[in-house]
Amino acid sequence: MQPTNRRFDLRERTRNAHDTVDRLVGVWKTRADYVDYLRSIHLFRSRYEAALDAIVLPACFRDWSTGQAVPEATRDLADLGVRRLPPVDKAVIDTDISSLLGTLYVLEGSGLGARLLCQRALALGLTADSGARHLFLLAGRVDAWRAFGAILENAPIYDAGRAVRAAERAFGDAAEAFGGAFADA
Repeated sequence: MQPTNRRFDLRERTRNAHDTVDRLVGVWKTRADYVDYLRSIHLFRSRYEAALDAIVLPACFRDWSTGQAVPEATRDLADLGVRRLPPVDKAVIDTDISSLLGTLYVLEGSGLGARLLCQRALALGLTADSGARHLFLLAGRVDAWRAFGAILENAPIYDAGRAVRAAERAFGDAAEAFGGAFADA
């Protein structure tokens, strides 16, 4: 029997939730489409980055650090003329190791998708210096993704069900952010 790979198991078990977010992110044809995306990603990441900032990560995370995309997304929004955003509440996250792994799987995994999104942003005339800083920051976190993967595979305590539930909650919050949170903005 082959050993299980937690990352691939988590990916398979959350595929539908992930696919929903990918569909909602969509394809940007205009800068206005991109601004809608940017407002949504700012909302989602603001909630989760604030929640993570409020806790002390367990020792097994000592070789990894969170990617703080919100400051760069805020600068990107300012580049595109969006100066004020509504305040947001912190996300509700469970802080046991398995749940944190599920939540961080979603946040760190967004860096993989950011690589593709960088190309889309460049096509709209946005760059790592103006309008798309957060994307290039996330896309450049390859080493952090690898470090996170090692933590996921080697965590001393792991409950796959808790990890899946936490990842699905994060994907659900992302879907909510991308599903029209700024339709009237």
